[in-house]
Amino acid sequence: MSGAGRWRDACASAADRRHGEILRDAAVSGLGVALLPTFIAGPAIRLGDLRIVLADHEPSPTAISAVYQASRHLPSKVRVSVEFLRARFGPVPPWDEDRPGAVDAPAAAAT
Repeated sequence: MSGAGRWRDACASAADRRHGEILRDAAVSGLGVALLPTFIAGPAIRLGDLRIVLADHEPSPTAISAVYQASRHLPSKVRVSVEFLRARFGPVPPWDEDRPGAVDAPAAAAT
């Protein structure tokens, strides 16, 4: 069976998988170039199954924003949620911590 035929069969059996994972697997199989977030492509890059090309053309980092109504007394649920997001995702998300040249994501402002 050809590489494309094996890939077609793998896609048919992986209908419940997300598109990013399918694109990553296609790139690992040599079927083309994919623009993927590092939390999907990172493990394959670290294993040497994928390599970064066009590094000078990476998209800008994206921030996570917490939007809430301004008030003198911030509800504890909102404060704890914002603190969790800040600890979990910033300034460098955990999946990028060991990536060479990882760029800090813009810090979300919380008041």
